[in-house]
Amino acid sequence: MDTWVQPFNHTYEHTSNIKVRGPDGEDVFVLTLMYNHATPLPYGVTGPLVDTPVDDERGSACFEDQWKGVEAKGKIPLVKRGICPIADKLRLAKDRGALGVILYNQDPGQNISGATLGAENIGKLAPVGLIPLEVGTAWKTRLAAGESLDVNLLVDSVFEERETWNVISETKEGSPDSVIMLGAHLDSVQAGPGINDDGSGVTALMEIMGSFKKYKGFPNKVRFAWWGAEESGLIGSLYYTSKLSESEADKIKYYFNYDMIGSPAPIYEVYQANNSGGPAEALLKYVASQGKNSEYGYVCFQAQCLP
Repeated sequence: MDTWVQPFNHTYEHTSNIKVRGPDGEDVFVLTLMYNHATPLPYGVTGPLVDTPVDDERGSACFEDQWKGVEAKGKIPLVKRGICPIADKLRLAKDRGALGVILYNQDPGQNISGATLGAENIGKLAPVGLIPLEVGTAWKTRLAAGESLDVNLLVDSVFEERETWNVISETKEGSPDSVIMLGAHLDSVQAGPGINDDGSGVTALMEIMGSFKKYKGFPNKVRFAWWGAEESGLIGSLYYTSKLSESEADKIKYYFNYDMIGSPAPIYEVYQANNSGGPAEALLKYVASQGKNSEYGYVCFQAQCLP
């Protein structure tokens, strides 16, 4: 193997503390989002809650016209999650002078998925706390009944420029004009240690690479990539591809991604940009031959899904 490190700078983010205190003085279950903006410390922001219209077709509070008649200045808008990127909702709230946003989930329960607001939006968004659907709809009902509700939002977060790395290793053998790539991301989210997401993919690549060392005579050069800053918005892999020339990119024939392959209750799907046969179709047939139900899946990033 030939191995090298590709360093790059990226804006690190971390939320040390987040709290939402409801109108009755109760602490509410709340999650932060990656690249969440800080409120003033140590007390956060307190203000009257103002409702925003729900639009499950276009997305709630996603467009300028949906804010018509909403007096957000000096207040905290109550906004439903879904459809459009969350950053669009928070940008429009900040532009209207909102102190922060209480975002309630579109699905019931406390099993709420996180999201990234993106480093490109630093300084452009209102602070946000993500709460359960049940709490948000209860507050919405009280507002509709004419109650005045004050809430407190505290976000203690930091952004700072840091160096991180992609790690690349490829076989010495094989044609450099016909490269097969395999990749997995090195980082995990703040909420967990990442044993599955993506320690499973990282270690799988190491095992595969170890097996390659046992053999000779490869027709293709095989390149392994361990990406940095994936959870922040695919930053490491985007940096890598941005540094490839067009001719270098054309030499990469296939890319296989290994992410969360240690799930105890897995589904068997193959993700690819279009159902055009090739290795994806062969993989589906192989999985089916092992007695597993398999199908094409969908890749979703920032509310855009690719079949």
